[in-house]
Amino acid sequence: MDTIVVQNPSGHFDISGSVALQGSKNAGLINIALPLLTSDECVFTNIPAIADVEQALSFLRCIGADVRWDGQLLYITCDNIVPRMMDPQHAMETTHSSVFIPLLVSRFGEFVTGAPGGCPIGDRAFGQYVKTLSKMGVACEPAKSGTLRFFSTEEFTNDITLPFPSYSSTISAVLLAMTHGSMVIHNPSEEPEIDNVLQVLTSMGAHAQRAGSRIEVAPPDKFNGGRFRNMSDRNVAVTYAVMALITGSELSITNFDDDKMDAFYQFLEIVGIAYHRQNQVFKIPSQDVTRLRATQVDAYIYPSFHSDWQPLVAPLLCLFNGTSRIEERLFPNRLGYWEQLALMGAKYSETVTQKSRFQDNFVHAVEISGPCAFHGANVKALDLRGAAALLEAALIARGTTCIHNAEILQRGYANIIDDLQSLSVTIEKEISPQFETVPKRSWKT
Repeated sequence: MDTIVVQNPSGHFDISGSVALQGSKNAGLINIALPLLTSDECVFTNIPAIADVEQALSFLRCIGADVRWDGQLLYITCDNIVPRMMDPQHAMETTHSSVFIPLLVSRFGEFVTGAPGGCPIGDRAFGQYVKTLSKMGVACEPAKSGTLRFFSTEEFTNDITLPFPSYSSTISAVLLAMTHGSMVIHNPSEEPEIDNVLQVLTSMGAHAQRAGSRIEVAPPDKFNGGRFRNMSDRNVAVTYAVMALITGSELSITNFDDDKMDAFYQFLEIVGIAYHRQNQVFKIPSQDVTRLRATQVDAYIYPSFHSDWQPLVAPLLCLFNGTSRIEERLFPNRLGYWEQLALMGAKYSETVTQKSRFQDNFVHAVEISGPCAFHGANVKALDLRGAAALLEAALIARGTTCIHNAEILQRGYANIIDDLQSLSVTIEKEISPQFETVPKRSWKT
């Protein structure tokens, strides 16, 4: 287990300067699977070197793909792949293992793996995902050793309405259409990462576009390779923006794609925070946020304030005067990080939800009493964005903060420690001898 240690005797860091934004985790994990559609070489820019990407590339190598990094460029060729099962443990560690299901079922007739997982933030509606796949020509049945066998059927439809605008179901529908035939997808996810995937597919020769409230997709006669750009990571952009705000620093975030960030801008404007954006630069001027008023955050899916952002703004809300509120409406168990923030001085209470769609025993809303003063503590990262929230708080926590289980950050942040060190933060990572940066896996045939 890794530990990140932040030495902060004054309780303040000035991180003024500039930081280059990494490529998107969520878009990148889909884009690097698209070469399975062609035998041509595909070259990607702006793919982040994170643990989830490395695991996906490891699987591509396992099935025979030629994968290599050359500086900032990622080359993938899938002209000689073979059918192999994905290690179920790998599937359980990342939600994006599901992207391989429609592609490899289409190519080989079946694909055996485990249920996609990811951070422990609650049910990701895998049962509903399987039902949606069955309507699009891919059935699922239990296989040996706790695995699942996905296989082709004759049930493909070229017109589907998703019961919920699910990210994974939308992507699966798009990818199945790339191998089965044209499709119109109603009630799709509207997240910008999907738009980026549609752009890459269009560059590969497909018809792939949004048309009002639906997505229309159709495969070409032959997919071509080429050079494609992965969009920048908006979740990392929010992380760095909050770091600048809580430390009162002036930070320029470069390589920034200003794409469907309106809900975050609206949040900043409601509480009175200044910001500037121009020419792929997102700039946070130096300002005192402790004078700002409390607010409410309802976290859901686009166009609402994104669920991934609510943990990231949590330390900021702790500095506001009055009582702020966070309500999580997408994932049932995404507020567990508050117990860890409380160890650092955050003041919060669990409260009744106003719009909950859940029927469980998890906490879905909290009220935050501010302002609070953070102090160093021993805390544990429970999930990716919760880990980032703890790291944000450490930048204004007087004393020493030790964030245990910090390898979780490697799932979504490529250079965060190096970036903070370059901005004069006293931070280091202590690596457990039992943990490797990119875990080696024994893929089964």
